[in-house]
Amino acid sequence: MPKFRKKPIEIDAIQFTGDNVQEIWDAFGAVGIYGPTEKNPDHLILTTVHGDEAPARAADWIIPDGKPGTFYPCKPDIFAATYEAAASCQASSDAPNALGAERGTLPAGHTGRHANGNLTWPTPAATEATELETTARVLSALHRSAEDTVTRVITLHEQWVAAGPPPLGASLARWWDARLTEQHNAIHPPEQSDTPS
Repeated sequence: MPKFRKKPIEIDAIQFTGDNVQEIWDAFGAVGIYGPTEKNPDHLILTTVHGDEAPARAADWIIPDGKPGTFYPCKPDIFAATYEAAASCQASSDAPNALGAERGTLPAGHTGRHANGNLTWPTPAATEATELETTARVLSALHRSAEDTVTRVITLHEQWVAAGPPPLGASLARWWDARLTEQHNAIHPPEQSDTPS
């Protein structure tokens, strides 16, 4: 089965041609992939990760969605813009190296092997390494921020469950307004708010 790479992840995918259903079933299994039927002879029905059904027409790519038996179709133009064929790493000098686009090119005199015989490839340029470090720091900060927000929302939910329903005779509109304000403040704490106070 051909492999394709979505930068930076590799995925399995097969293009539906209209008559290669057996190949798709052999590769991914029949669970979650249905059709073609008399009613829909020109496409397959895929079960999505959300439990919905999505049609895959001829020329669409079938991509597993992480959970067994779930898939999503991808239109050929979107697939071509998003993915590229993944090359298998081989023990020869034509294997892709760490420079990405410069596949198979080693510096002059470089054999592609350490003195102990292990394969090696040139390291990325310094600016590329700096960009990767910056990206890692930004993603780490975003993860911490999102984790803090989720913790605040979970704590708020636990408080709501403990408090129970609104008291009898209370205005439901005001009670809900108060809950929405609490939720807004849990997601966007006043000290992080963009608006001046």
